[in-house]
Amino acid sequence: MSKKYLTTIIFVIVAVIIIVIITLVTPSPNSTPSAESGPNKNNSIVNIPIVVPTSTTSATQQPINSYNMSQIAAHGNVQSCWTTINGNVYELTDWIQKHPGGAQAILSICGKDGTVAFTNQHDKQSKPADQLVNFKIGVLAQ
Repeated sequence: MSKKYLTTIIFVIVAVIIIVIITLVTPSPNSTPSAESGPNKNNSIVNIPIVVPTSTTSATQQPINSYNMSQIAAHGNVQSCWTTINGNVYELTDWIQKHPGGAQAILSICGKDGTVAFTNQHDKQSKPADQLVNFKIGVLAQ
């Protein structure tokens, strides 16, 4: 079987699954629940609660993705490179070899606070900041 044929089959299967899900989730225009029919009588999904995580924490509770400097320091090499920049924690291992300024620029901030180095090199440049967002894994613990 050729790659193109396989890709087409996979695309069609995914499209069908999406259509089925949308059909199941979206109630039809004539399926408004009445007082007589009771909630969800016609097996359509009427009210789907959306849970939005919040970042509120108490003094003793830290956010789920919160790291301290000793945890960041444990990732100070080419195999596992974490850094903190402006209070956010980034996992840059995959970026080391792709960095336009060379691998050493990233390696120099692995396992440490890279705020000064990043700011000195990329201050007021939007592209590096936009790219950095993709590597964020958490925040620096206070």
